[in-house]
Amino acid sequence: MLFILDGLDESRLHLDFHKIEIVSDVKQATKMAVLVTNLVRGTLLPLSLVWITSRPVASCQIPDEYVDRVTEVRGFNNQQKDDYFRKKIADEGLANRVIAHVKSCRSLHIMCHIPVFCWMAARVLEQQLAMTDSKDTPKTLTKMYIQFLSLYELTMKKRLPGRRDSNADVRDNLISLGKLAFKGLEKGRLIFYEKDLIKYEISISQASMFSGVYTQIFSEELSIGEEKMFCFVHLSLQEFFAALYVFLMFHNENLNVLVKKSSASRLFQFRDTSELILYKEAVEKTLKCEKGHFDVFLRFCWACLWIPVRPC
Repeated sequence: MLFILDGLDESRLHLDFHKIEIVSDVKQATKMAVLVTNLVRGTLLPLSLVWITSRPVASCQIPDEYVDRVTEVRGFNNQQKDDYFRKKIADEGLANRVIAHVKSCRSLHIMCHIPVFCWMAARVLEQQLAMTDSKDTPKTLTKMYIQFLSLYELTMKKRLPGRRDSNADVRDNLISLGKLAFKGLEKGRLIFYEKDLIKYEISISQASMFSGVYTQIFSEELSIGEEKMFCFVHLSLQEFFAALYVFLMFHNENLNVLVKKSSASRLFQFRDTSELILYKEAVEKTLKCEKGHFDVFLRFCWACLWIPVRPC
């Protein structure tokens, strides 16, 4: 008998392998988390096989002693990266310039093994390198994401000419996405539901109104129970939005969202020293996170300090 548990992280089950009820009788009624834990432990249906697909944030709950084999979904190899750019970009000369630029930037070349990032890089670099003056061509992950957001905003202006209120709504939604991303990192969450979007004042209807644009950042799926689930198209994009939210709240509102609302240090008193305080808090928050959810977030925070970001 084979059990396939597809998307363990989407179930939001808390699996406790140390303080869990032992169940060996298939007729005994119990909670889903208890069933899954006992299946994995082998105390329930010990001759069965269990195949789990999951993001690391959930699979790390399972002790190594209960895991026989681990496989990882692999992305593009170096040749496939080149092939993708040549298929995506019709102009052969431009495609070759994009490939050369990516190979010259180690961090971008590494990230391009992820298909969705390769797609994003193709969109940004095709436009940037098509211009005669390409001094602003991104060479880092942070600059790539900022350029991608600039493309997003430009596309919105073309779709909504003269509708200033709608453009403002788009920018507000981006800030709200940043808050959702940040709160998600704090709780170790990669999957969100409609109630989460409503809580952070994210317009669900905008995803369909701007289909093909808005969903380039945020993707929508259906769970087994037909409940809508949302996630950032890649974890690094969630980490980037979280860092951008922290930076923009500091830059525009003079607020330190890295500390609790009741803290006296939440509102910066002296602008000339506040940046140091902000990044000290970011470092401390990262060091306290044992699972490493804030490692890349910290790098984005630091990068935002050196890159001019227009207020939203």
